[in-house]
Amino acid sequence: MKSNVKKREKQRSGFLRIVDVFHDVFDDADYADVPAWPPDAFCFAAAILHQSGAYTRVSSGLDLASDFKSRQAREKNIETTGKEWRTSKNAPPLVIKWWNTVRNASQLPLSSIVSHDALTAALINLLATADEACRGVGMSLREEDPFLTEAEFVLENCDNVTLCKAIHPTPNTSLSFRVISALFSQKLTYYWPHCKD
Repeated sequence: MKSNVKKREKQRSGFLRIVDVFHDVFDDADYADVPAWPPDAFCFAAAILHQSGAYTRVSSGLDLASDFKSRQAREKNIETTGKEWRTSKNAPPLVIKWWNTVRNASQLPLSSIVSHDALTAALINLLATADEACRGVGMSLREEDPFLTEAEFVLENCDNVTLCKAIHPTPNTSLSFRVISALFSQKLTYYWPHCKD
């Protein structure tokens, strides 16, 4: 209870830091380690982007392709890196690079993230790559895919509340898919076969 009071005080003062959000959403994980499970990285990046307001930079001309040869190369590399992440037990090099950018800014107040281009781009690219790694999750299994099988198992064993392994859903840490889709102002429809509306 005291930690929630301290968190609210930090939020009001504008001094909630990236590391505070990390420790809020991950129980006992080491901040140095990249989450191996893409949905955990997605949740963390989405929480930071949402709480800081930095998600608004997606449509403001932020250069998301600085790690790539072009915007088109970014799209292809995000897809390829997402596929690599879902088939490996370790995060790919680009994901590690973005994670390190976020980790190195751990003491930065959330209120100032929006003015840090490289950090905002790293968070958005981390989110996009984790999202790509999760492609097909929640849809009927049509093919043999170990990642989708594991994701289905996680969903079923968590009463379809979360896909995360290291982040447990609580009112303070979970984001609904409506919130996440609103982050990118797209009209997206999600289908979760085992969830009730």
